[in-house]
Amino acid sequence: MIAAATFWTWLWGPIGLLLAVPLTVCLVVLGRHVDRLEFLEVMLGDSPPLDPEETFYQRALAGDADALAEQADKCLKEKSLAEFLDGVALPALRLAQADAVHGALSPDRRDALQRSVELLIEDLEEAEELQPEGGAAAEAPPAVPATWHVPGAVLCLPGRGPFDALAAVMLGQVLQRRGFGVQIGGLAAGPGAPPKLLCLCLIEGGSSAATARYLLRRARRRLPGTPALALAWGPESDGTLSAALRAESQAQPLLLASSLAEALDLAAEQAGQAAPPVLTTPAPRPEAPRQEPDLGVVAAPA
Repeated sequence: MIAAATFWTWLWGPIGLLLAVPLTVCLVVLGRHVDRLEFLEVMLGDSPPLDPEETFYQRALAGDADALAEQADKCLKEKSLAEFLDGVALPALRLAQADAVHGALSPDRRDALQRSVELLIEDLEEAEELQPEGGAAAEAPPAVPATWHVPGAVLCLPGRGPFDALAAVMLGQVLQRRGFGVQIGGLAAGPGAPPKLLCLCLIEGGSSAATARYLLRRARRRLPGTPALALAWGPESDGTLSAALRAESQAQPLLLASSLAEALDLAAEQAGQAAPPVLTTPAPRPEAPRQEPDLGVVAAPA
């Protein structure tokens, strides 16, 4: 506004000073409704030129991990970790994945982006989720059974997409916040402690449907009898990967999620169902006082 007032005053004098604000508003409205003048709204308007996920992608490409951490801190003051990752980080990774699939992302840029996101994930391990001010305290989620706290209780396997490994790490971080013991990658589980839940992590547009089905069947062959959960992250719940994995669930039960928050809820539900029932011993009932028979002395006949 100061720049606009200075310009119109220099051009028209006191009359320009009086008309500076109305003229600037007219230019903003004109840029909002005329495609060729859209730059006026970007230059003079108050809306950010980029969406949060686009800003995340831009800063990650530049290797600016500090800017990513600053953006995460601002978001975590209003959202939970799962909401931030679902609403900002994973959409940014999908933008990067689309560029990588089409050959528009050079290997150097891709490595810089991956390093930046990995540094952010390390910083988020120590970040605390703040409760919204002035509101009632949110109800605490049910505790995870102690048997699911063991490291490796949940096995997160990435797909073969460019950034599926980062999605697996993000899911593992969300699960660890909830109290699950998590292992990222690797099917070599110890014979004494097999995983209780298998999670296959995919981002729509990366791995093909055939690859997703193969990875799921391979994991099930290695870990027979282990419940499986497939995270096919995407803005739409009926994507290509989701449809292929849904077809696999017809032969064998499969938990299917399209977001980290949904995957977390399904894992918690599975842990609650698999928890052994708590056997409570009924308290002994107090016995009624025993009445002794009246043993009166009978006088012998004289």
